[in-house]
Amino acid sequence: MFEMMRRNTKIIMWITAGAFVLLIFLAWGAEYQIGTNGGGAQGVVGRVNGQPIHGTAYFDRVQTAREGYRQQGQTVDDATDAQIRQGAWDALIQEVLVQQEIDRLGITVTDREVVQAIRDQPLPFIAQSAEFQTDGRFDYNKYLNALRDPSRNWIQLERYYRADLPKQKLQSLVTASVKINDAEVERQYESENTKAKVAYVHLPAGRFEVDPESAGDAELRSFYEERKEDYRTGPQAWAEFVRFEKRPATIDTLNARGMIEQAQREAQEGESFDILVAAYSEAPPQLQGGETGSYLSRDQFSAPTVREAAFSLAVGEVSDILTEPNGFHLIKVLDRLTTEAGVEQAKIADIFIPIVLSPETLIEVRDRTVSFAGASREHGGDLRATAAEFPGATVTPAGPFGRSGFVPSLGRLGQIASFRDWAFNAPVGAVHTLEGPEAWYVMHLMDHRPAGIAPFAEMESRVRADYVASVQVSQAAERAAAILSRARGGTPLEEAAGSDTLATFGTTDEFSRRGFARGLGNDPELMARVFTSSAGLLPEVVTTSRGAYVLEILSRTEPEESLSAEQKETIRQQILGRRRGEVINRWLEDLRSRAEIKDYRGEIDLS
Repeated sequence: MFEMMRRNTKIIMWITAGAFVLLIFLAWGAEYQIGTNGGGAQGVVGRVNGQPIHGTAYFDRVQTAREGYRQQGQTVDDATDAQIRQGAWDALIQEVLVQQEIDRLGITVTDREVVQAIRDQPLPFIAQSAEFQTDGRFDYNKYLNALRDPSRNWIQLERYYRADLPKQKLQSLVTASVKINDAEVERQYESENTKAKVAYVHLPAGRFEVDPESAGDAELRSFYEERKEDYRTGPQAWAEFVRFEKRPATIDTLNARGMIEQAQREAQEGESFDILVAAYSEAPPQLQGGETGSYLSRDQFSAPTVREAAFSLAVGEVSDILTEPNGFHLIKVLDRLTTEAGVEQAKIADIFIPIVLSPETLIEVRDRTVSFAGASREHGGDLRATAAEFPGATVTPAGPFGRSGFVPSLGRLGQIASFRDWAFNAPVGAVHTLEGPEAWYVMHLMDHRPAGIAPFAEMESRVRADYVASVQVSQAAERAAAILSRARGGTPLEEAAGSDTLATFGTTDEFSRRGFARGLGNDPELMARVFTSSAGLLPEVVTTSRGAYVLEILSRTEPEESLSAEQKETIRQQILGRRRGEVINRWLEDLRSRAEIKDYRGEIDLS
């Protein structure tokens, strides 16, 4: 029995960790039921336009997603678990918003519509079921016979269609304006099948040095006034935050160290290294030896200590404990060889014990976050005054930022919709806790601004950068114009380019308008000029943000055949599917941006 337990140490470890994490969530759930300073009703973890999201629905969704990861053999570490919880939250918000729109529009379905949908729209898992297959294909008659069978209970199927059909109707309403005409079909066909080959000279803007301080205040303000629309923004918000990293504590390192030392003792006592790898190791399969192991060259080993040991130990030798920032290794060199190309390779079995954050460490980080948030509220939202009482706490500004785009100072949290839900729904001065994959945050909302043109003072650094870039492009265009002049005078383009040390000459392979051209990329301005101009040397310099170009169209081939009706329909459906997806995504984003979303998951202050 003890031998069996020891050989399943890794499994037991993860089950135990999972149990602790579950307890954490049950504890959070209890807090939600008690109530939070924003929660209100029992068991409510959030509200969407006043409608509650209950903790049971949220935690059931989280648990289902976790189980899905585990069934796929994936480890649910803390960062993954944070992503799972955020995904569950986003899905619930979307479901509520969609149902609210269904109710607002009064969308309903009749019994007849449900019956018709069950008959005409068999679900994929049913169509793929062996019970309804004949010669490897879905047999519709078998499906109809099953539906007619009075001994079978289809109530769950009916419930699914009754819930799903209103969503289908809503989707049809949202995408009703999407129409694809023959001209669009023809344009896509031509853009995918018209080919060109181009010779080019590129003067990169970045090669021209411009002193950022060369422009005075008056010049920058003039530049800003001429391009004001470039500085128009949507609604903006400003915040500041303190970040509490999810870092392993000393106990986490000691736990991992203790486990690798136990594996080392058992190896020294003569236990099979293969058994120890199976019992302990979290190394990837190619480093576990056996049938899954691989021969790797030096540059394929990411851990320096493992790389060194793999090529210095004798074959069959077991290393000492090897320490890396993310964990500990104990390796056995199984074999080494030299390939025909002269590359030395090694095959090893690696017992890798990662340093993982224990539930106690995660709770400690969370509790420190909650304590800081509570103290900040007592200070009237003054994070800096609170930070003075918490050694190591640093206040960082964030903003201005909008409802989309990356917020550099916030890292991955800045990409999470819950952060923006809070930032654009909470009152100025609010203090809130949010969890990201790598850290907890205490946020303080400092200001809001409606959509409009951002003031020069706020945009000055960007205006200066734009000004410098425009000067660089202008200088590149002047040099390119000189090359174009020589080429128009009869000098071959490559020879004309050779007279300028900053110029790059090249020729592309044949490419389509929707493709990628070596040396040109897929810049829309360049693609438009290539596919709307006559063959030969273009009479003017083409500029983009990357610099200036002189282009010579060497060849262009048009599609040889006209579209058949079947091809037209295939392309039409491709465009229609893409366009409908874009419309639905924009509609959902707009729906969420206009919604009042309250997230109580992070508001754990019970005052």
